[in-house]
Parts: sequence; structure tokens; C-alpha cells
Amino acid sequence: MATEGFLDEALWKLLSELKTVEAQLEKYFGPDVLGEENEGGVYNIKAVAKQNRQSLREKQGDIIAALKRIEGGTFGVCIDCGKQIPKDRLRVAYYVKRCAPCQSKKERVHPRKYW
Repeated sequence: MATEGFLDEALWKLLSELKTVEAQLEKYFGPDVLGEENEGGVYNIKAVAKQNRQSLREKQGDIIAALKRIEGGTFGVCIDCGKQIPKDRLRVAYYVKRCAPCQSKKERVHPRKYW
């Protein structure tokens, strides 16, 4: 189980990253950012922007889920096998929910959905 100091560190980092993601969503994908759909070339920009927005929203959801795991006492525990996720792995991305072996297995089964 993660120590209280590590949980405080994770909580601070997750809240900071959540704030950054939400600011990016607001800044880059707010109303009228992308122009008119029928302008030449804007359709492609919108397609890329839509994918970027989806990635940011997924990351936002992953961060919120990690915050809930801290609250529920399961932060740092792999959702697939139930083993502890090493702190070094968590420090790379505090919102990871799988240990490296389970994540590798997941990527082989679903190669386009990493987290």
C-alpha cells in the first residue's frame, strides 16, 4: 500500500495535471476556435482537433478515476491483477491503472487504447 506521503504527492500531481488538461480543453477547444466547417482545409484541422480533444477527455477521465482510487484506498493497485504498481511507474503517469505486465497484455489485445 502507498504511504501517506506518496499519496499526498500523487494527489497534488493529479490535481495539477487535471487543471492543466481542463485548461487545454478550454483554450484549444472552446467555442469558435476552429472556424467554419466549409472553409478549405478546416475539415482536416477539425478532424485532428476532435481526436486531440478525445485524447484530452480520456486523460481527464483517467485522472479523475485515479483521484477516486486515492479516495477509495485502491490507488497504486493494478485493476487487472490486484498487485501493487511500482512507485516508479506511477511517478511517470500517476493516473496509470495497470502494472506493466497487465498493461502490455492489454496493448496486445487493444493496440489503439493504451491507458
